[in-house]
Order: sequence, then C-alpha cells, then structure tokens
Amino acid sequence: MLGSYIMALKIKDHYLFAFLTSFAFSTAPIFIELTSWSASTRNLFLALFPLFLWAVFWFNKKRTYLNKPILLIIIFGSTLMTSHRISFLITIILLSFTLAKIVWYIKDKPRILYYTNKLSENVRFLILILLFILMFAFQFSGIGFYSGIWNDYQSGALSQGSGLFSLFLNLSTNYIGQIGILIPVGLIGFLILLRKTKKDSNDIFIICLLMLSASILALGIYMAPFLLP
Repeated sequence: MLGSYIMALKIKDHYLFAFLTSFAFSTAPIFIELTSWSASTRNLFLALFPLFLWAVFWFNKKRTYLNKPILLIIIFGSTLMTSHRISFLITIILLSFTLAKIVWYIKDKPRILYYTNKLSENVRFLILILLFILMFAFQFSGIGFYSGIWNDYQSGALSQGSGLFSLFLNLSTNYIGQIGILIPVGLIGFLILLRKTKKDSNDIFIICLLMLSASILALGIYMAPFLLP
C-alpha cells in the first residue's frame, strides 16, 4: 500500500490521487489473492514492484541524474530479480525507458518537429492507437516466442474457441477478474494520456511501457501482477 502510494505521487503530486491509487491497488483481486495468509515470492514481487517504478519515475523526472534514485533502482531491481521468475519483465521497463529517452531526445529536433507540427491532434492520437493495435497483433504471428501463446485463452468462463472474439473475450475477463476496477479506470486514463498535448518524460515512458506490454498481453499469469501497478 505504501509503495503504490508513493509511486502515485511521482506520477501526479496530489494526495487524493495517491490515496485512491493505493486503495485500488490494495483491493485488486490479484493483490488480495496473493497476500491473504500467504508469503510467496510472487507477492513479494507485487509488493516491491511499485517501489521500483517509483525509483524509475524519480530518476526519469530529474534533469540531472542523482545517485539516490540510481541506488534505489539497483537495490529494488536486484531484489525483484531474486524473488520470482516474473522479474524477467523488468527487461520491458529498461527497454521502455531507453525508448522513451530516444523519443524525448529526437522529438524537439527541427526536422522531426517540422513534420509532427503538421499533424493534427486527432491524427497523432490515431497513429498512437494504431501502433498499440500493431503491437498487440504481433501475438498472432506464431513466430518463435509467440507460438502457442494463445492456447490458455481458447477456453474461458464466457467463450470457447480459437476465434479472435473468443480469445479477446477470455483475455479481457481474465484481466478484469485479476485487476478489477483499475481496468476501466486505467483505460480511461490511458486514452486521456494519449490525447494529452504536452507530454512530459514520464508520460512518454508510460506510453512506451504500455506499448511494449501490449505485445505480450497473452501471458496473463505474469502480466496481471506486472500491469496492476
């Protein structure tokens, strides 16, 4: 609860927002399931992951890099990597951070700025949505890592079959059943973030993080505790 609270303050410096975030995080079905009368390594990951994100947000928001957030990133990252195999998803954090830094660096370049300024806000929003759809569609390629990734979603509480509708319905009910109220709230926030005119470095980092996460959403057993924070 404390970890999600201080993580939220790095996203938006508003105590009511942080309180509601902490409340929603600590009452999410998967959080309750993993922490009720148990002390597994997976719930250790779930408890410490918001603190890791807090340190990354802190590091990303400073104009000059400080020793404290770097040290905290190393400490929390090392602890997470020794807690559970789900920690391989930290790679997505590092890739997203690198991608966000590249985007942040080139976005103000004269040539890039010239072309992006010619695009309307609606066109930019549509391009971002199409990028997310493209990343999600990678999971249907069946190439290498993606081979058989949808097998677990061919049977669910509401649908049976290997069609796109059945797979997406079973995927959605799985995430709603684990993350709860933060799913609709998160989707609304996600769309608002994409529509935001002036995005700061953390906004770009979150978009890059969610975009890369969209490419492995079918790994629900790992992605649900990862996406909850």
